Amino acid sequence: MRKLLLAIFFALVFTCAHAQTHYRFAPLVTAQYQGSAMAIDDMGNLLITEGAKLTKLDAQGHFLGHFFPPFQAQISAIDVNNPRRILLWYKKYGYIVFLDQNLAMQNNTDPTKSVYTDSPLDMEKLGRYDLVTTCLDTYAGFWVYGEDMQDICLYDNDNALSFCADSPDEVEGLKPNKILMNEDHLFVNFPDKGVLVYDADANFIKLLPIEGLNNFYVHHNVLYYVNNNSLISIDINTEETTYNILPLSHFKAWAMQLQTAPKRIAFLTAKGVEVFGMEDY
Repeated sequence: MRKLLLAIFFALVFTCAHAQTHYRFAPLVTAQYQGSAMAIDDMGNLLITEGAKLTKLDAQGHFLGHFFPPFQAQISAIDVNNPRRILLWYKKYGYIVFLDQNLAMQNNTDPTKSVYTDSPLDMEKLGRYDLVTTCLDTYAGFWVYGEDMQDICLYDNDNALSFCADSPDEVEGLKPNKILMNEDHLFVNFPDKGVLVYDADANFIKLLPIEGLNNFYVHHNVLYYVNNNSLISIDINTEETTYNILPLSHFKAWAMQLQTAPKRIAFLTAKGVEVFGMEDY
């Protein structure tokens, strides 16, 4: 009997420790800014993309600054996992731009010349004409995904190639629309197939069969995405799924930040930016 009670106790502890969280949403901030996509850094700052321009607001929705690149092209991807090294991807020209927290362009190392330059990093000069998207590495450097080679590659902080890995057969001929690194896992989203999960060395682990995604967020081995009026979370290991009803039903873009308090989710709507706090219950 004692052994049975202990087994039940530890089973309950394990279940509680791994149970996903339900949230209550409370309005935090509104700001009258428009854009096509956005991100939230770990300080709660909002970064909104519109065409080639990037706008930064603080956690209270106050304007902090703009970044205008010295060329005209739409921002294809943004990664703010390191708020002191923001990554912008301009697919039209194959340019990667790195910004500091003040939205000043950081000096890039040009591996072809071994010099520093304040120009965008031109991936085509590095022989990559086929890149689809890119993201920051957790520790240093950045990742890219190549369409022609169907490979995922890591470049170091000096923009030199570290290594490449091939994609699994499951996504042969398909094109991803987003890659993201969180802690020791890399995530590559193929809208026609699902989200591929890799380890930090780009070894393929598994496929999460969630089709049709345009955006997702990952925190502590839980992947979050939006479908209709629900925020859906899926545990990467157990694939346990949890649903939360969103406070809004009409929006064109969303972003989350669960690293620091208050946890928050933001939406780009016809009225501008609306940010909600997320309280566990």
